[in-house]
Amino acid sequence: MNSVMQATLRVAIQLARSASLLNLAMKEARLNVGVPALAGAFANARRLETLHQRMRIIFTAFAFAMPLLGPLSGDLFGQERPEVQQQRLENGLFQAESKYLRLTTDLPLSDEIAALPVVFDQAVEQWCQKFAVDLRKVQGAKATAFLMKDRARFAALELIPPETGNFRHGYQWEDQLFLAEQPSDYYRRHLLLHEGTHWFLWKFLGGNGPPWFSEGTCEQLGTHEWDGRSLTMGVIPDRRERFPYWGRLKLIHDALDQKAAPSLNAILSYNDVAHRADEPYAWSWAAMLFFTHHPKHQELLRRVSAPPLDYSNRVTLALKKELAETWAVVDAEWRMFVSDLDFGFSPQHSLVDLASVPLQKLKKKTEFSVRSDFGWQSTGVSVEKGESIRFRANGKYTIRDIQGSDPATRWMCESQGLTLEYHRGHPLGQLIATIVPVTGADLARPVSRSTTYSVGRSSTLKAAESGVLLLKINESSAGLADNTGTLSVLLEPDAS
Repeated sequence: MNSVMQATLRVAIQLARSASLLNLAMKEARLNVGVPALAGAFANARRLETLHQRMRIIFTAFAFAMPLLGPLSGDLFGQERPEVQQQRLENGLFQAESKYLRLTTDLPLSDEIAALPVVFDQAVEQWCQKFAVDLRKVQGAKATAFLMKDRARFAALELIPPETGNFRHGYQWEDQLFLAEQPSDYYRRHLLLHEGTHWFLWKFLGGNGPPWFSEGTCEQLGTHEWDGRSLTMGVIPDRRERFPYWGRLKLIHDALDQKAAPSLNAILSYNDVAHRADEPYAWSWAAMLFFTHHPKHQELLRRVSAPPLDYSNRVTLALKKELAETWAVVDAEWRMFVSDLDFGFSPQHSLVDLASVPLQKLKKKTEFSVRSDFGWQSTGVSVEKGESIRFRANGKYTIRDIQGSDPATRWMCESQGLTLEYHRGHPLGQLIATIVPVTGADLARPVSRSTTYSVGRSSTLKAAESGVLLLKINESSAGLADNTGTLSVLLEPDAS
């Protein structure tokens, strides 16, 4: 124990002693209520005042020291700490066991590996909350996980049932989870949470649903943050280096750059063998992210995927039936979503809602307001291929707020953008436009990045395809939240 922790512990002990003295003094004061003992009551009152001042000092010191106390804080205040039993088995394997997980591995029980049962126990509580399962229902349940560096060793011990097949990274079979060792601590936990989600869905919801839903759910909840004590599931990665070997966004970006990304319908049509490759995991994650965060679709997905689940296509069929009349619009929203999907993606600042703005032809001058803190925004203007539109923009907005309160640190911007920095080929903060087809489009065509046009202060755009006109301030989704202000854009048909 270092000197800081020793000092902190002394503060805690002093606090407990002072609290005990204060309680004793208060009891004595309550007893000394008779007239003959009046002097004693006054003495106790002075004593209470001194203790009160003393307690204020100690409480202040302890509040400062608490963050430094670390793991001891749970012991001092009687908070329950997760128990992990560790042992070496007769067959030479190591075992770590907690309330909901028994982990067996051929790897030494490092701190990171020994913490996996703790991670799993916290995940069980979060799965219960997400899927509305009473925590009392899971009492007594336990999964067995095999973390394997040398898979042949586990096979020789007959610990891998034939039903698992020749899995590459992980597999869930009833109450057993099989995990190949991974090149990073993060991805090892990710794999455990992914397969653990399969286990929870199977055990408490009756099944996993169709392939895209099953793998998308497990990928979404497997993507997590862990600080050594607490788990947060279902996060959107903010920086590549914090999620080593995760790789989902790289697969998505590579497919977009090659103009070979699958359509939403193709993803929802994945069969039972699609996920033998890596790419379908990335696209299933993206599809689940889209449906669970989109304000117009999230409630629908919750309704059609309500338990009990099974392993049929019931969820997909119900989802497509509900969206059949507007599928072209949903497909267009999906294409805009994946085109902008990147590290730090902010759904509340980026998911375009094309259905909320009625479409109309541009027959006269029309003014449109563009928010600086949101991604693609529908103007409601329907354009035909070859049609020209003239733009004029006016206004100032904050494109970056470095310190949050000091005006001197804010990057003020106008529609031409700032050439100090570029994002996807355009100056940061520049007004840009795109056209997305919503009717008559080939919904099975591969997805690529949307074609964007520089607008700036004034320009004329000749539509390369038919669709709805969208505008936005050029910046990655991760940077939109600190933007403030709007831009006024005047649109008018160009007959020249």
